[in-house]
Amino acid sequence: MPQDKKRTFLDFERPIKELIDDIEGLKQKAEKSKIDLSEPIKKLEERVIETRKTITQSLTAWQKVQDEPASRQALYTEIPLKRCPLILWSFLETEMCEMIRP
Repeated sequence: MPQDKKRTFLDFERPIKELIDDIEGLKQKAEKSKIDLSEPIKKLEERVIETRKTITQSLTAWQKVQDEPASRQALYTEIPLKRCPLILWSFLETEMCEMIRP
């Protein structure tokens, strides 16, 4: 279950973050002590999937808005910039600066 180490979790995603932190802790413990903890890790990974589904189904309109900018940023960064006309490039540059600015 690959996770981006730099990922920022929103408030409503806190249960997912806690489960992922538990998984990482078990993986480190298994690596240090050479104990097979694959079964508990697998169960926690399944709980992450279930929790993510539950949270996604119960999102409010505001939580959906909060979750949106990350997907927009990924879309903009996947555009091949060499092929963009100057006007589009200017628009994307402005939008990216707005999204990155704290």
